[in-house]
Amino acid sequence: MPEPTPTPVIAPWSNRQRGARLDEARFTMLVAGAVAVVLVAGMALWALASAGRDDADAERASELRFKTNRLIASMFDAETSQRGYLLTDDEAYRASYQAAATAARALLADLHAGATPDLMPVLAAIDAAVQVKLDELAVTVRLADADDRLAALRVVGSGAGRRAMDALLTRLEEIVARQTASRRANLDEKAANTRTAEAVIIAGSAVAVVALVFGIVALRRRTTDHAQALAALTQQASELERRRAELTEALSTLGLTNAALARTNRDLDQFAYVASHDLKAPLRGISSLTTWLEEDLGDYADAKIVDHLRLMRSRVERLELLIEGILAYSRAGRRDVDAETVDVGALVRRLTELVPPPDGVELVIAAGPWPTLTTVAVQLQQVWLNLIGNAYKHGRRPDGGGTVTLACDGPDLERGGWRFRVSDDGRGIEPRFHARIFEMFQRLESRDRVEGAGIGLAIVRKLVTGNRGTVWIESSPGRGTAFCFTWSDT
Repeated sequence: MPEPTPTPVIAPWSNRQRGARLDEARFTMLVAGAVAVVLVAGMALWALASAGRDDADAERASELRFKTNRLIASMFDAETSQRGYLLTDDEAYRASYQAAATAARALLADLHAGATPDLMPVLAAIDAAVQVKLDELAVTVRLADADDRLAALRVVGSGAGRRAMDALLTRLEEIVARQTASRRANLDEKAANTRTAEAVIIAGSAVAVVALVFGIVALRRRTTDHAQALAALTQQASELERRRAELTEALSTLGLTNAALARTNRDLDQFAYVASHDLKAPLRGISSLTTWLEEDLGDYADAKIVDHLRLMRSRVERLELLIEGILAYSRAGRRDVDAETVDVGALVRRLTELVPPPDGVELVIAAGPWPTLTTVAVQLQQVWLNLIGNAYKHGRRPDGGGTVTLACDGPDLERGGWRFRVSDDGRGIEPRFHARIFEMFQRLESRDRVEGAGIGLAIVRKLVTGNRGTVWIESSPGRGTAFCFTWSDT
């Protein structure tokens, strides 16, 4: 009978073969891991570069909007001052017009310097509109200088200047619209890039996970270790996904906040324009008309009519002062300039030379020491001016005299920063009014007795708290008043 066919026997691996397989698995793991890391790092760098370009585009768009808003404001300031000069023949209005016109030309040149080539045709139209408006303003001012106001008013009534302003606003709006469209396109591109980067990062992470799993299997060959490593990687991936979601939500919230802030700034700018142009100009016209009426009536006006006209002028001046106060309060704390090194003692001495004390009031500047701070000088200057002016108005003694003292009390270890003080030896303020006087439009004396808008101390509090400082009052009836505040480096 035939012999049975022998069953083939597979020889077991030798130790050398197993070592070669192990080295091959390790090499495969290292190569796969390296490729995944390089891929993920490359996509992360690409995403960062894309975000940087987007931030740069956003900054350029924001700067362009700021320049266009300033150009509009300067043109309206020039027009307002020209109208005031035509109505009142006040040289202050003429100087204000010249300053605004010069600023408008400088801003137009600055707008050219930062514009891209695609905006040059629009800027050419803006140049023409600005030149037409400035020529109209210059002609009317020269006619007013020659005492030919009727001809100046005919130039104003021709409407050429208004048409030029309308054309200027249209072209500026076109620039803003182009920047907005470009910004929206950049955002769409960034979103697409982000989605691509996320997909590649997820794929790279998956490759890294697989490479690590195979490496663990090849090196340890134990199922339990493999399961633990896979669980750990899954948990890390989940944590990374959670953090990515949190970061995305935070970025979305930041974008909404920036948009809300931009809307708020636009509203403030619009408010400033309305208050300075549409409200103040009619008030000045009313004041001028009362003066003309008094001059025209001459000897025919009795004392009662003259008193009524003067009362009307005082009420117009009070309303204009109130508008100026509201504008100052709305702009207080907006950092339009960079911080600088400020010698506070020198600043205070310079301010007291510009604003000397009224008759009967003595001003004393304490010896110090006065610090040198790195801060926004114009804000600190506004705080001192308001407090000094407040002391001049309300710090007199019953006999009409008074002493106002400006001092630095040194570092405030409890509140932080340096503590400053403006004190007087006047009538003092009851403690129940200490918090009230820092509110808007709150006054302790009648406006007919002491003129003012009731906003100065509110501006002081807003500026001080915006600098992370504190302002408070130390006073009691019959013992004078001291306004104290802290101020530190920005």
